[in-house]
Amino acid sequence: MAREGKDVELKPRPVTISEFTVLAIRSGFVTGKQSDEALQERGMVSVLDVDVRVSCSSGTYIRALARDLGDKLGVGGYLTRLRRTRVGNFALPDDTSGLLSPDAVSETQTHTITAHTEQKTFTNREGETITRNKCVLDTPEGFDGAGRCAWLIGRSLTMEQAARSAMPALDITSKEAAELRFGRRIERTIHEPAAAIVPQTHDVVAIIERANGHQAKPITVFPLA
Repeated sequence: MAREGKDVELKPRPVTISEFTVLAIRSGFVTGKQSDEALQERGMVSVLDVDVRVSCSSGTYIRALARDLGDKLGVGGYLTRLRRTRVGNFALPDDTSGLLSPDAVSETQTHTITAHTEQKTFTNREGETITRNKCVLDTPEGFDGAGRCAWLIGRSLTMEQAARSAMPALDITSKEAAELRFGRRIERTIHEPAAAIVPQTHDVVAIIERANGHQAKPITVFPLA
């Protein structure tokens, strides 16, 4: 909607910012229309670039954080670049949040694949020449076809591994699995959403949440693999 020039109203939501560290501050200029007269004559606007490191709860819009802080400071704010160094239990080697142990960071590298962007130019049906960025995985040189596929599979997680690393997990029985797949509640006491897993078969059955004091209900149900 924003790309179409339409106003987008974001509903307020509670978020938690556990870290907001200023790493660097730089003065610079960008092209624009509003500034002092000398800069305006050259079509330039003075700006202040601030590099920060943020640790936040899931669902936080960093773009909105930049906007709101700029409003509070009375100068305006805009996010120019975003780089995620950690998501849940997965982190890049240069993550400095300190929230994961070195061993945990090392373990995530086994299942981390980096990528870069490359420009792709094509002609659409209207005869227009379009250039867009495409995502390209950083696979080892010389890997193509079956070799590339095997390398990617070797770095992937099973559904059970992904679920257990991303959220709380609850081991359930095959009978409870059948109940959940029919959309029924099971007699379990939980306090937060969790992955319901049959450990003997490594079957991730559903994401469940608290229904009442002694029951859990499915939010999302996965088909039997």
